[in-house]
Amino acid sequence: KCKKYYKSPDYTRKYIFFPLHFQPEASTCVCAEKYEKQLFFIDSWAKSLPADTVLYVKEHYALLGHRDPSFYEELKKYPNVFLIDPWESSRKLIENSFVVTTLTGTAGYEAMLLRKPVFIVGDCVFDNAPGIIKINDIFQKFLPSINEWKKPERTDVIKYLCACFRTYHKGNIYCQNFEYLLDGNIDDIVDALYQKLLILNGGTQNDLL
Repeated sequence: KCKKYYKSPDYTRKYIFFPLHFQPEASTCVCAEKYEKQLFFIDSWAKSLPADTVLYVKEHYALLGHRDPSFYEELKKYPNVFLIDPWESSRKLIENSFVVTTLTGTAGYEAMLLRKPVFIVGDCVFDNAPGIIKINDIFQKFLPSINEWKKPERTDVIKYLCACFRTYHKGNIYCQNFEYLLDGNIDDIVDALYQKLLILNGGTQNDLL
């Protein structure tokens, strides 16, 4: 029933790429609550794009068959919005896009690494990365924002990644991964938290105790 709504992308067009978020999930309900209704976000984009630009919306593969078809019917009302086949390569869609937009999704991180303009409207770990445009309200703000955007240098992205890597600790905190509850992984997580507490308390074990 849903396949009839999907379109193949035309890569010759100038487009904004928006991959839909899985729902319900903290990435929308907590970190981007203003746009938790993703149709509202899409509506804001559709009414803000110039005539030569369209919005490509790609369904999340994990929601295939679960999202109500009425959602797709709403998308059909916009002449500049196209629902893209969920099995189309997201990497290719990012590479060929004019802009990538997301609430808080990792597609924005991938686009940042490729030094693409990225619009985000929620709170996420990479919202201070080079080339990220964090904006509260996209309505009629796209053109002024993109005209001010400067493509970051490759060295800026590398420096950002190095700064991130220096804060990382060993340990898998993804609860759906089978490694999550292994003794060794729990030890790694506890050690990471312990080291963080040491830093917050001046860096000595006696201060922590």
